[in-house]
Amino acid sequence: PVSYIKNGKPFKVSNIIYSIVQDSKMGYLWIISFSGLDILEIKDSHTLNIQDSESMFNEPSNKLFHDIIVDRRGNLWLGSVGDGIYKLDYSKSSFQNNSLVSLTKRIGYSPNVYHACEVTNDRVYLVLDRLGLFTLDLRTNILSQSSNPPFQGIQNIQVIYHIKSKHEIWITKEEGNEIYIAQYKPNGSLYNIKSIIIDRANHSAVNNL
Repeated sequence: PVSYIKNGKPFKVSNIIYSIVQDSKMGYLWIISFSGLDILEIKDSHTLNIQDSESMFNEPSNKLFHDIIVDRRGNLWLGSVGDGIYKLDYSKSSFQNNSLVSLTKRIGYSPNVYHACEVTNDRVYLVLDRLGLFTLDLRTNILSQSSNPPFQGIQNIQVIYHIKSKHEIWITKEEGNEIYIAQYKPNGSLYNIKSIIIDRANHSAVNNL
């Protein structure tokens, strides 16, 4: 059995987990769960110390998240419920927020960021609840919606994954039976999109979109 310790006392961690990564700088486990963000320091094979996460945010609140990723530079990104995205600044041991202000003003509310996926050094894909796929330019902070119809609209994207060796993005949508495979340009736009349709008999067919 594994024990969770916080401030020297036993602590219960949520068993509903959405995402988990391990950082390369401190070796901590970063867990996005039903209750928020937990940061675990591995003491030994049976003990995990829970680190304080609230102090890493500039403003106090009970924050909820959907996803966490590590980019190729070792930075951590959090997709939040109604607060945009957060990037961990290791030099300050704090998260810096990008609240996606321009989009929030345009649609009238702050969207939930379901998934994040790094594609190049300066671009990250964001899956926004009921809005589809967007590309965030980290240099200019400009957020652009995908021009590809399969990745727009209210049907949420369930999974987005970057196959670095093939320069491909794989996407599946909730309650769907299709896997989308696309290549990407330096600006993050997708092209040469294929869909693999899998029927109930596990037969598949490939279509070029």
